[in-house]
Amino acid sequence: MLLLNLESCPKSRISILEIYNSALPEFIIGRFEVRNNSISIINLDCLGITPNQLPVIICKDMSGIPLYFSKTSDGSCLSLEHTHPPASYVIHGQRWDAQKLLKSNWFSRLGQP
Repeated sequence: MLLLNLESCPKSRISILEIYNSALPEFIIGRFEVRNNSISIINLDCLGITPNQLPVIICKDMSGIPLYFSKTSDGSCLSLEHTHPPASYVIHGQRWDAQKLLKSNWFSRLGQP
């Protein structure tokens, strides 16, 4: 995974990105340092995430656009994809309220404040 972060402030800082398995939200399966105003490379291969698992990725002090770079097991095909924030699916109404509700729902499942 590539985490792209761009901020208006040029001051360099580091944050922690945590990865959880949504089926077992009480356990962190990965913890990585990420930097602002850069692209942080996060190797997900070592986490043992199976195709049927949904990882939940949280970075409390920094926002970013996750880009997923993947390849087939034989290496013949490559893919680069990104996700959309949940609020982008709200057409009418208060997008940020919908985002807050979705985040608080996930945080409560993960035991986060």
